[in-house]
Amino acid sequence: VGPERIRVAYQSCNPAFSAPMDASNLDSLRARLALPKDFVLFVGSLIERKGVRTLIEAASLLPQGERPHLVIAGTGPLEADLREQARRAGLESRTRFLGRVAGADLPGLYRLARVFAYPSVGEGFGIPILEALASGTPVVTSTGSCFAEAGGDAALYAAPADAGDLAAALARALGDEALRQGMIGRGLRHA
Repeated sequence: VGPERIRVAYQSCNPAFSAPMDASNLDSLRARLALPKDFVLFVGSLIERKGVRTLIEAASLLPQGERPHLVIAGTGPLEADLREQARRAGLESRTRFLGRVAGADLPGLYRLARVFAYPSVGEGFGIPILEALASGTPVVTSTGSCFAEAGGDAALYAAPADAGDLAAALARALGDEALRQGMIGRGLRHA
């Protein structure tokens, strides 16, 4: 096929993730879902390759006073094990499992998060990364697979299944406000 007949069509996400949102709607969602003020969000299936075990371990490696609240949206066969891991790590009171979240609530959920973490070991594209970026939420994800295409220069990257590397990336995204604001701006442009 001649190159003049080829056009690249980039993956996108629902425009709802970049649409303006009223602050009162966000406050209502926070109250309805009983969300903490600041939290790290994960959205996806609770299966091994998504890396939620690594996320919980990474949060436990951060100094006691810097451990973020985790909000985990999704269902899957690992949920009971992940709840137990959070309990053993002393994060039970700082980890909120939401189960399946209505599609209409997802854009607001991303916007309420301080950081979106997607420590998967491999994906076809990683659409939640794009949803977070379009929502103006900084992203910490994995190296390899398709993640650099989805996250571009807007995300921070950590080696898959490396809790220490993920903890360091989370600490940077949560603790450096200038970096965080830069990630938001680059993320909106990339999305």
